[in-house]
Amino acid sequence: MTKATAILAFVGMGICAAAAGQSSPAAPPAGNSTSQSSNQSSSQGTKTPAQPGQSNSKAASQSKPQTQTSSQAQPRHIPLAGDPFFAPVAISLGPQSLKERFEDYAVVTFGPRALVGPAFSSLILMAHPPKDYPHYWRDGGGAFGRNYGAFLARASSLQAGRFFTGTALHEDFRYRPSPSHNFIVRGAHAIAFTVVDRSALGESRLALANFAGAAAGGFVGRLYLPAPYNSLHYAGIHTAEMFGTLAGQNLLREFAPDIDALTRKLHLPFPRIPVPGWWVPRKN
Repeated sequence: MTKATAILAFVGMGICAAAAGQSSPAAPPAGNSTSQSSNQSSSQGTKTPAQPGQSNSKAASQSKPQTQTSSQAQPRHIPLAGDPFFAPVAISLGPQSLKERFEDYAVVTFGPRALVGPAFSSLILMAHPPKDYPHYWRDGGGAFGRNYGAFLARASSLQAGRFFTGTALHEDFRYRPSPSHNFIVRGAHAIAFTVVDRSALGESRLALANFAGAAAGGFVGRLYLPAPYNSLHYAGIHTAEMFGTLAGQNLLREFAPDIDALTRKLHLPFPRIPVPGWWVPRKN
């Protein structure tokens, strides 16, 4: 009985131990726990660098509108202009060098368009000549050549006087369009700019170059015009005409963008010339 009782007790203890092992979950091995913790840490480590990248992209996307707004907030500079009849290129805002001055002078004085204008002026004068003009200034090819040379010399003297005076006195007589949108204000600005232009540093000053150029263009006719049109009286008249020509050119420079836009809108025939960079539509 004792042996049987001991065997039954041993078997009962084994059954109880087995039941206890099934009821309580087995703890994972130490190696598995280490691998799982390392996997978790590695997965977290791979996710961590992505967060700064995302934040940088968000910051970059947020900074783009700010950059655009800052660029849009910059003031609009009004560019300078060359002569729309003769110089079809825009001129930089900075002060001109001697080389740039001479290039502008050469284009305005000896360019193709500078040679066409006197021809039209000669034809108009010969169509309605002054009554005191001699016959050899009124009719024929010789008369056309004389009148053409007279107008060409007058225009060349005007530009030479402006160039040499402006260079010597550091005067910048390039036209600056008005920032106003009012036509009366813009017209007054264009006429006033004939009398007061800018220095090389951008300061307002008396337009001595325009006065010198107008005088040169007015008095050069005393060398070749027939009497009585070679007198001091007519030299003064021609000087006033040259000064009025400069005022008219400033008006043309001011309103040329509007004239060009209007003729294109109405599909009107208009002799197109290359549009400089400063001919841009005005924004209301």
